[in-house]
Amino acid sequence: MNLFRTSIQLDSLYSDSYKEISTILNIKGNSDSALFFINKAIELNPKNAEFYNRRGIIEDTQKNYNSAIRDFTKAISMGFKNYEIYYNRGLAHGRNNNYLLAINDLNYAIKFDSTNGSCYFSRGLFYYKLNLTEKACVDWESGSILDDENCKIGFYNFCTNKKI
Repeated sequence: MNLFRTSIQLDSLYSDSYKEISTILNIKGNSDSALFFINKAIELNPKNAEFYNRRGIIEDTQKNYNSAIRDFTKAISMGFKNYEIYYNRGLAHGRNNNYLLAINDLNYAIKFDSTNGSCYFSRGLFYYKLNLTEKACVDWESGSILDDENCKIGFYNFCTNKKI
């Protein structure tokens, strides 16, 4: 982190350093400071879609789901399209109790990376919350095949007579 602070001292307009500091601070649990630094990065480079993704992650951590969804959507509209952005926005929709929107985004995430068990687990969870147990079980079984531990637990606890 000191390296990034030094780079800011050398060049206060280097937006990537602000982004990296915000990431480190968010991981350490200091989301308010993380938000300050990512906002500075966006101020310096408002055309960087990854910065909006990062801010969305921080806002999601702070349980500001509508703000997170707005930032994830902005990043997507700017061309930042991969499994991660749809996964992040899907989780924010789900945490905001918008399960159909969550499932839709997780469908996109799976199209980008069909080997990510976390996508199947989350989509299965949202299906389950909508009382679509058969669809949840299909997802959890798919994720179990990919060796995702959460999918295995979901599948065995809710889709078989066995319990883990």
